[in-house]
Amino acid sequence: MGAWRQKYFIRSSTQEDIEHIAQSLLECSFPFIAADPGSFTAALTAARFGAGTEGREFEKKEFAGDKILAVIGSVNDVAKAQAAKLLKRPDVGWVVMDVEKILENSCLCGEHMRQAAAELVKIKNQKKISALLFSSSVEKKHVSLDRFKERDHTTLEQLCEKINQSIAYIAAEAVNEGGFGGIFTTGGDITVAVCTALDAGGIRIEREILPLAVGGRIHLDNGKEICIATKGGMIGDEHAACSCIEYLLERLK
Repeated sequence: MGAWRQKYFIRSSTQEDIEHIAQSLLECSFPFIAADPGSFTAALTAARFGAGTEGREFEKKEFAGDKILAVIGSVNDVAKAQAAKLLKRPDVGWVVMDVEKILENSCLCGEHMRQAAAELVKIKNQKKISALLFSSSVEKKHVSLDRFKERDHTTLEQLCEKINQSIAYIAAEAVNEGGFGGIFTTGGDITVAVCTALDAGGIRIEREILPLAVGGRIHLDNGKEICIATKGGMIGDEHAACSCIEYLLERLK
C-alpha cells in the first residue's frame, strides 16, 4: 500500500494571513513547495531568511540618461491595447520592426535592424520616450509564422527566439549609444532577451508598480545603471504600460 497523503486547504484574504501561513509552514516537519504567483513565496522567503533588502539604501549610481526606451514584444490582445494607449501619448515616438523582414533572409534582416536603430536615435533626440515594437504587436496586424517554420524546417519556439533576439539587439544598441536612463519591457521572453543583450546579470527589484509589474534597476558594464519597469504581456488593464512609463519618469526626475 502506498503512503497516505493528506491535503490541507487554507484560505487567505489579507497579506497578514499569507504571512501567518508562511510562518506556520516553517514550523511543520513535512516537506513542501510553494506554487503561487509570487506573494506567498515572498512571504515564505522573508519568514525563513528575514526581511531581505527592502527599505535598505544601496549605493547610488548615475543613471545612464534621462530618456526612456519602451520595448514591446507581446502580441496578445491585452498587450496590443496597452501599446495603442501608450502610442497616443504626445511624448512618445516609435519604430515598428517588421517581423517578416526579420525572418525573410539574413541580409534583409540586418538592413532592417540598422534602419530601426538609426530611427531610434532620431526619436531619442526629439521625444522623451522611444518605443520599439513588432509589427505583430500593433493593433489589427497579424503575422503568420507558419510559412517560415515550414521553409526553414524549424520550430515556432526557435523562430520566436530569433525575433526576440533581434529586437533585444536593437534595444541594446540604442542603450549603448547613450541617453536612455529608463527602459520598459513587456513580455517575459523580451525582458530576458533585453537583459541578456545588455549583459545585465539581473534586475534589482525596488517596488511593485501594479500587481505582477515591478520596477527596479539593472547595472551596466560602464558603471551606470538604468531603471527598469517590466511586466508580463497579459498583466494589467489598458493603462498598465502607461503606468510603468510614469514610474520611470518619476524615477528619472
